Amino acid sequence: MVISVFVYGFLGIAPMVQLRERAEISTTPGFIQDYAWQSVSVVLIGYGVFLIGSSVGKRQASPGPRFAGRIFELHGTSVLVTTLLAFLISAYYVGSLGIGSLFQARTVLDIERAATWGNPTTAALITGFSQMGLLVATVAQILLFRQRRAKNETAPVILLIVTVALLLLLVNPVSSPRYTVGTVYVALVAACGGWSSIRRYRSISIALLTSLFFLFPIASTFRNSTDAKVKFGGPLEALLSGDFDSFYQINNAIYFLAAKGITWGEQLLGVVLFWVPRDLWANKPVDTGILLAQFREYSFTNLSAPLWAELMVNGGWPLLIIGMVALGFFTRRWDERLQREIELAGTPGVIGCIVPVYLLIVLRGSLLQSMASLSVILLFAWFSSFGRTARR
Repeated sequence: MVISVFVYGFLGIAPMVQLRERAEISTTPGFIQDYAWQSVSVVLIGYGVFLIGSSVGKRQASPGPRFAGRIFELHGTSVLVTTLLAFLISAYYVGSLGIGSLFQARTVLDIERAATWGNPTTAALITGFSQMGLLVATVAQILLFRQRRAKNETAPVILLIVTVALLLLLVNPVSSPRYTVGTVYVALVAACGGWSSIRRYRSISIALLTSLFFLFPIASTFRNSTDAKVKFGGPLEALLSGDFDSFYQINNAIYFLAAKGITWGEQLLGVVLFWVPRDLWANKPVDTGILLAQFREYSFTNLSAPLWAELMVNGGWPLLIIGMVALGFFTRRWDERLQREIELAGTPGVIGCIVPVYLLIVLRGSLLQSMASLSVILLFAWFSSFGRTARR
């Protein structure tokens, strides 16, 4: 669902409006018309082979009871330790910046983070550990609460309420990126049973797609100042904004390949070794969005780089085809596993509640920028699963 929403919204509707209106996006000016059809081909072929990989990854329906399988139950001690660890890291984060920073504009908060932790990698990891660590702890507590209620056991709520409150305070629409806020909200909905029925699934899917067009641009109101006034614009105006620069960045990637050729995986190496500080790796690759912005000599470099552009820059058409087929195959297998978890327990597991919606951040890119928080999510989810038991 998340991949389809991204393709339809960012790589379908948005570029159609932008090209039909012959509009210039302020953050990515200078669309190269000579590469327009190549850019369209990258989108269509990439998504087409993704669907092929998804079809190949579909398992044959096995005979037997529909609800046959195992339920993995969380262990209360592991969830408690994970929560306390998230509290400690969040306390360090807030203590270093000051509680007032939680309600400052994003640009002001970014400056304060840079001043507090001079190394960008360190700042990204600490921010990810505080925000995403607390999200994992909250989701794990909700799932543990549902698990205990289903077994008619005592399910304490005070710690859960405190954790939810701290999470919503730390990740709020004023000082936090919109994608992070959206990840938190949708993950909490998933943990509370948002995917437990087809009707709920469809409602949330439509709500998510509608939010991208109507609420997403409004959510950037306090990006530069907390005194800004909320402006309600139409969906067409939103689709012509820098929020939907993905297709233009694919166009820039095609232009980059024509001028300089592929990077032979150098950008992906930076993604894999994202945790290495630039102080130790002077030539560490920058985000692919920044790479393309510097190539086009844009004044604003905080741009996206959708997965299609990432694969093309690193390995051209072969890597795009192989990468999207693999993505389709593994996401289809994962989707089927999530479906079984929902049928058995009413919700996915900890990772299944968070990572699918976080995938929207990964798809929009840049990959390097999204790795810090993703690694924290996976690490904390693994830690919270210690001692879990399987029950048929």
